[in-house]
Amino acid sequence: MHVDVRLRRASHLDVKVVDDAGRPIAGARVAFAGGLDLDGEDARTDAAGHILLDGLDGCEDDLIVAADGYAPAASPRRIAG
Repeated sequence: MHVDVRLRRASHLDVKVVDDAGRPIAGARVAFAGGLDLDGEDARTDAAGHILLDGLDGCEDDLIVAADGYAPAASPRRIAG
């Protein structure tokens, strides 16, 4: 599994989760290792493997992605605040 993260603005993360062949993984769970609150939303990717995380001002943590049938992946992220 690969995690492609693109910063849209300082307080947003645009995440796309794909498998080794580049196919999107729908329903992947996305969270921060330190338990950063994602507004109580069920943070899962859509059918295109995409999720937009809002309101992330000033954090530095590992983004954790997990999906059924795949090993979890982590990607360090620093969000300017």
